[in-house]
Amino acid sequence: MKKIRVDIDKCTGCRTCETICSLTHDDRATINPRKARIRIFKDDKEGVNLPLIARSPNQIEYVKAPTITIDEKTCNTVQFWSLFKPADVECNFCTNCVTWCITDALTLVEP
Repeated sequence: MKKIRVDIDKCTGCRTCETICSLTHDDRATINPRKARIRIFKDDKEGVNLPLIARSPNQIEYVKAPTITIDEKTCNTVQFWSLFKPADVECNFCTNCVTWCITDALTLVEP
């Protein structure tokens, strides 16, 4: 099973991943980040940019010292998933966001 590893220390919040995702998956081939399967959540208080992926949480790994792994139990308490509308939008692991990430904050992990 593929996983996308997210290193939040490397994410600058440039939103390139949102842009390429929406361009790839929108049927009109337009740039509309609201239709992206990945969203950047900016936490100005903590000074962190957190890429969130619309996918089951056991396929996403968030990396920051110390390492944080989001699992099914943890995900149920996270309120960010409401950022994805419509609710049926789900990442299909096309990996365009990983390919186009200019800071290498996103990496593909294959077993």
